[in-house]
Amino acid sequence: FIILRGFLMQIKVFDCEHEKDLEFEVNSWLKDIPDEYIINIQYRISSMYDERSQIYCYSCMVIYRTDLEEYLSHHKKGRYK
Repeated sequence: FIILRGFLMQIKVFDCEHEKDLEFEVNSWLKDIPDEYIINIQYRISSMYDERSQIYCYSCMVIYRTDLEEYLSHHKKGRYK
């Protein structure tokens, strides 16, 4: 765990071969998360050539507050009452 801005933090890493897949995965994960739980989002592109073609790797790291799991568990319980 990392402490920043008074919050314990964790990371979630996404890795996809296509940028649209990465966009979908990250947006799907973020859709129910309030902004105040997200600390930072970092995006990276890596590429290499394997003598036949160019290969790309798209990745994203989301840094979030550790109390997010608690928020989500209470939020989901409230939905189904």
